[in-house]
Amino acid sequence: MYKIFFVLLCTFALVASCQDEEVLDDATKTELSESDPDEFEPIEILFDEKEFSDPKSVELLKEINICSTEKQKEIGAMFPDCSPEFFKLFPLKSGGKLDDGFLLLTKANVGGVALRRIVVFQREKGVLVKLNGFVANLIGKRKSKSGYDDLFVRFKDVEKGDDVYFNCIVKWNGEKYEFKTVEQIHVPASEWMSPVKAELKDSMSREVLKIITEHEMIF
Repeated sequence: MYKIFFVLLCTFALVASCQDEEVLDDATKTELSESDPDEFEPIEILFDEKEFSDPKSVELLKEINICSTEKQKEIGAMFPDCSPEFFKLFPLKSGGKLDDGFLLLTKANVGGVALRRIVVFQREKGVLVKLNGFVANLIGKRKSKSGYDDLFVRFKDVEKGDDVYFNCIVKWNGEKYEFKTVEQIHVPASEWMSPVKAELKDSMSREVLKIITEHEMIF
């Protein structure tokens, strides 16, 4: 029914055809152990706050020219007012200041985009620079030795008219955040949700990365 189901079935068949169990090296085992979604602190943003927790937020939003000081009802969602009703900011580096860089989560339909977006900004030579972004929802964070939290994000695809969600891990690579692995696949219409088995992680992650790249969900 879904393209992703076809990929899953083919991959399962390939694994089942192997006579010997694959032996994982230490590096692979470490990578897989670092990809446990249960280790992430859940995040649920409802965009129902009346004020930003950091008063600097409005100034930063205006600096990147993404909002207006006018009221939303007067100008529409394409260029909304600088309000927590539409935006949520997280420090880019754990314990850091928003002014030095931040992750920006935008509400669905802001700027004419139907889905939520995560955009990464970092200050360089005094100027806020966009590093990259994802058309995805932020659903969890986990501390990292780099000081830049690992992120648990949810991408949405549509197959045959039904929603398919990919819960994935993205990590800081020293310059920006990049896609690492898909951890769970969820199809609400069929009440189907499953974690991706360790032995299928690489192949499934490559397929999901292909899908979200083709749909321009990484920018």
